[in-house]
Amino acid sequence: MMAFPSAKAMWDCDLDCDLSDIVLRSRDDLQLAAELGKALLERNRELEAQLQQQQQSYQEQTMELQVSHLYFDHTLCLSKM
Repeated sequence: MMAFPSAKAMWDCDLDCDLSDIVLRSRDDLQLAAELGKALLERNRELEAQLQQQQQSYQEQTMELQVSHLYFDHTLCLSKM
């Protein structure tokens, strides 16, 4: 006569298998979250570098405009003399 596993043994196996699946999925989720976090941090650093470059460019252009304005005012003032 062939012995069949008891219902409790089958339930325990299903529970263990489910828990194993949950643990494996949790590890996968954690790995994915870590990779996404790393990618976001890298992208944030790239954006910060771009922002600093744009701010520097803006400041340089503003300075050039101010110098041009002063030169124009000075030239205009001299031409009125």
